[in-house]
Amino acid sequence: MNVFFYYELSGADGSRIQPVLLRCGKPAVSGASQTEQEVAELALEWSRHTLLHHALEETGYSRFRLVGCCELPPEGDELYAERGGFSLAFWYAESGYGRPWIVIAQAETAEEFFRIVEEDDDIRSMKPLSPPQKVTALFYTEQDLGGHGEDFWHKAIGSHDLLQASPQARMKYRLLSAVLEEGRFFDENEMTALLQSIRNVEDDSNHE
Repeated sequence: MNVFFYYELSGADGSRIQPVLLRCGKPAVSGASQTEQEVAELALEWSRHTLLHHALEETGYSRFRLVGCCELPPEGDELYAERGGFSLAFWYAESGYGRPWIVIAQAETAEEFFRIVEEDDDIRSMKPLSPPQKVTALFYTEQDLGGHGEDFWHKAIGSHDLLQASPQARMKYRLLSAVLEEGRFFDENEMTALLQSIRNVEDDSNHE
């Protein structure tokens, strides 16, 4: 399952905005196992964290803001390219269900975008709001990292074990997730410090 995260990056002074679209993989798991579902969510988060850091390094920007997240398969061939690292144009509309949900599609015009919406029951059920916005963004996928979804799955298994064992790690992970979900700009250093604090808890638990 692909999940798309639309971020805006900027420099320290916020004088210029760079739109970025990240395509992250969420492993398919059986609905019977709560643990597998939790690990799949963590694998998605590892993918997002790593791709966002990659985008910040590639662009030279240091601040980021999540505009929205799309879990439904969007229309547009470029959105399914194996590798990213290029610019693409797409339309997006906020969902009537509120942040962080958006719907996206590649289309020539706003009218074509809404025709796509009307022809897809799942997208229409997200209650996209008018007017849609057209964006040209840098596009990145997991393949741009030279890795695969299995790498994030293995990291997620270790993270899940840690979060189950350590209340401190759970608290810091929730804080990190909040940083990535907030609709305001954060400095990359904030995210890096939170990730390091989680690793420190992991190191401490391994030495006990």
